Amino acid sequence: MEFELFLFAEILIMSRDKLKESESFVLTLQKEKTSSDNSKKRINVKKILNLEEVIKKPYSKVTIELKDNYNLNEIKELLSTKGETAINIIIKSEKKLANYHLQENRKFDLNHFKAIKAKKYVEKIIV
Repeated sequence: MEFELFLFAEILIMSRDKLKESESFVLTLQKEKTSSDNSKKRINVKKILNLEEVIKKPYSKVTIELKDNYNLNEIKELLSTKGETAINIIIKSEKKLANYHLQENRKFDLNHFKAIKAKKYVEKIIV
């Protein structure tokens, strides 16, 4: 148990700049059962990320599925800024399925995600 706490403390020391008072962070954990005793579990911290960095980071690939009553002009306006995200748009109708891949990458971050998800004609967004 002392060794596990030491490893956890060591990871925290290496990531000290990311751990600041009153700031949120994301821990990536890995849970393992020890082989000798199934009742004991070991939890390892793999990565520590500042939540602000995760939110501001642009997505690499996004697929947006639209229902029948979509408004392409609204989507075009929201995705008008060039950026780093590859965008796929899938339009579903009763008998047909159309899949479009935008030629140029667009800016798509958490704010874009929220704005597009709020539209009634958006079925789902896959990131």
